[in-house]
Amino acid sequence: MVKFKYLLLVLAAFSIIVYYGCDDAGNVIVLNPKGTIGFSQTNLQTLSSGNFELWLALDTNAVRTWYSLGRFNINSAGQMVDLSGNAMSFKYNGDTNRLGLSTVALVTYETDSDPNPSPYGIMSGTLTIGDTIRGDLLISGSDALGGLGATLLNSPNYIGDYVLSSPTTNQAQCFKGLWFCDSVGASHFIPGLDLPGGSHWKYEGWVVDVQNTIYYSTGKFTSFNSADQDGPGTATCNGPNPPFNKPGQEFVTGCSGANLNNGNFGVFITLQPEVLSGTPFFIKLFLRDVIQTLQCGERDVYFRSLGYEGKLPSAHITIAN
Repeated sequence: MVKFKYLLLVLAAFSIIVYYGCDDAGNVIVLNPKGTIGFSQTNLQTLSSGNFELWLALDTNAVRTWYSLGRFNINSAGQMVDLSGNAMSFKYNGDTNRLGLSTVALVTYETDSDPNPSPYGIMSGTLTIGDTIRGDLLISGSDALGGLGATLLNSPNYIGDYVLSSPTTNQAQCFKGLWFCDSVGASHFIPGLDLPGGSHWKYEGWVVDVQNTIYYSTGKFTSFNSADQDGPGTATCNGPNPPFNKPGQEFVTGCSGANLNNGNFGVFITLQPEVLSGTPFFIKLFLRDVIQTLQCGERDVYFRSLGYEGKLPSAHITIAN
């Protein structure tokens, strides 16, 4: 009889536990420990150098403290992995009782071991505080690209153009040069794309040999309405005439290189951290899969916008509070 009463007590206690551990529909509620992080992203791509880092900002008395939640990369399958290649697990190592002070989540591009975020904010978002802290991260976040990011997100399908031209040689080698303007040097890119002063980002134009995956830079710049950093390029085969006062380059693949209108080349523009050189960053803002056969000075107006195509990076974060 004593054993039977004991069994009844155990069953009653178990029933109470199950009752309070279920919702109204009878589903068992999984209670995550305070500080448990959920993070999902779209459109980040594998970095060949450097890494991504997820950050959490806590603000109190006008003082902001950043906490690293972990560094990661994207593997060939599109999954987030730690720097050893294992499945990524994000962790908050601060005082969980202060999580109610959370204000911002941020993803940066990092190249060193600095304990603070780099100036290369890729996407950020403000956080909503409740039983679960949550927020959406976008390139238009104020700790990322701000107004420029908003312009890129809301850009139309048609964004700008390029032309095959060699103004320094009076068009004698026009199929070996590429400029982000029309045949008289006028830009047709939409307004609002200039990088703000003091930005640590640069635009960079690229031509790619799609058969051999070889990339040729056409120069870095901050405005579509002025020349890039290397003008018409460093090739000694440039002619004596003035170049366009717009981003671009002549003899992109070298003095004896192939004509760019032979169907083997593509063209795109990246948004690059200023510390990165020699390789395209994954944010390809404008692209044309393959340069079609164009006549000298003929504009190709079909530049695509990743914002229009929904291919710019975004993310969502949750933190158990």
